[in-house]
Amino acid sequence: MVAFIQSVLDLPPREAGSVGERMAQAMLAGRLDALGMNAVIAGAVCAPRVPVILGLHSLCFLWAAVLALFDPGAFSFGLTAITLLSFWGELRGSPRLLRKLLLKRITCNMIARTGQPEARGRLVLVAHSDVAASSSLLLPWARRLFLDRERPGKSVHPGSIVLIAGVVQLFAAAVQWSREELSVLVVVLLAGLLGAVLVHASALALAVDWWRSPPQPGAVNNASGMAVSLAVAEELANKPLKNLELWVLTTGARQPDAGGMKGFLYQFAHILDLDTTWFVNLEGVGRGDLAYAISEGRWRTLPYRPSIPAAAEKVASTTDFRSVRSFASPGRTDAGPPTRAGHRSVTLSGLVDGRPPGPLGSQHDDLDAVDPNALLRARDFTLALLREIDSSLPG
Repeated sequence: MVAFIQSVLDLPPREAGSVGERMAQAMLAGRLDALGMNAVIAGAVCAPRVPVILGLHSLCFLWAAVLALFDPGAFSFGLTAITLLSFWGELRGSPRLLRKLLLKRITCNMIARTGQPEARGRLVLVAHSDVAASSSLLLPWARRLFLDRERPGKSVHPGSIVLIAGVVQLFAAAVQWSREELSVLVVVLLAGLLGAVLVHASALALAVDWWRSPPQPGAVNNASGMAVSLAVAEELANKPLKNLELWVLTTGARQPDAGGMKGFLYQFAHILDLDTTWFVNLEGVGRGDLAYAISEGRWRTLPYRPSIPAAAEKVASTTDFRSVRSFASPGRTDAGPPTRAGHRSVTLSGLVDGRPPGPLGSQHDDLDAVDPNALLRARDFTLALLREIDSSLPG
């Protein structure tokens, strides 16, 4: 598994829609083809890059703030309201208004299947192949100040600060539009408006920095997930599941909102029966203590259907996997879209200090960050979980 991760890191950067992303998927497809699985690479439409979306919202906020200061009226208030609603939608999942002004990207998914016509269902093993861009937001000091303090329901994510600034700006724009004379409230809100301008200017600077920063190597997140999915497929090639057909899915465009997975569901929804399809997502399993998620989402929690988390809990109760525990993932994963579509899904991830390892910083997510023992635990637990799901089918 470590050798496979090194091979992936030797490829060009694997941003969504890039040549490196396709090459990584093709490399895994070749290994799976050698196991007798039928592998294809299919295109999918995905959202624009995160820094582009953030930059557009920041520009609209700043435009509305300038109008509220020098030419207050219905337009400045309306622009602030629309931008605030759109940014809220970006954090929660909907409504996403301003991104409709941007061009979408094309990414790829790799789908391999064992080809068992007699199987009673499908078990889809998922790992995304793309990487996120590095950013000043992911430097150690910034993570300590913001991201490492996050807890579900108690987020201090920078997006929360932008939301607060947007709300202050909305009230200030309303007062500026309707005021007839200066008052203490007007002065306070004008000061708040200037603070909002500072926040949005900082967000714009962050977006530019994010857009210009190089991609992370992505050893832990998520070449480790690809390596474990290959290792599991190799084991199941020798001792296949009895009731379920194994699918290995390597998605693209995990950032910002699982675009590759959404494309896969759109393309294959007609054969993915809700009662006979299971999704097991591997994300960042090359470091930390292995855990299984029971829900995901920072601003809006999405609970997983209990079937697979219950199976994971049963496996974790055995002697070999007593260290594996459950957690609530604060961010979105590739298990989210299948769950919203009604499928049984779960995400397996390593935890470092109680949190998914995620992006480890600028260029720190390299081979040195990978723990071979974590890979072995992830492979063994995933195999045990798949066999538990397979054996739990009635009749």
